[in-house]
Amino acid sequence: MIDPQLKWYLESIRQDLTQAISESREDVRRENEETRALSERLHQEALGHAEQLNQETREQAEVGNQQTREHSERLSQEMRILLEQVQQDVKAVADGVLMVDEKLERYHNEVNAQIKSLDARLMRVESR
Repeated sequence: MIDPQLKWYLESIRQDLTQAISESREDVRRENEETRALSERLHQEALGHAEQLNQETREQAEVGNQQTREHSERLSQEMRILLEQVQQDVKAVADGVLMVDEKLERYHNEVNAQIKSLDARLMRVESR
């Protein structure tokens, strides 16, 4: 048989431990709830920041796209101007080539006429 005083002491310790465990469980439950609430709040803040970053990124991308379109349009306009200038230069060169060709043709005809004239004179001289 157990001594009543020891029994009372062990029962007292058991009750203290039971109460401490119960209090610890309650503390852990409260901590879990606080942790869940904090986690949910942080999650919502993170989602908000992510959405804000997404929106800023979309806006910056749109600005970049607009700048790219404007730059592309400027380059296209510059290329059209350059192409027109090149076409004008090619036409001027072609006109110059035609003029030189015509001059060479006239010169060739004049030289041929002079050669024929000289041939005729030489034939007359030889025939005498």
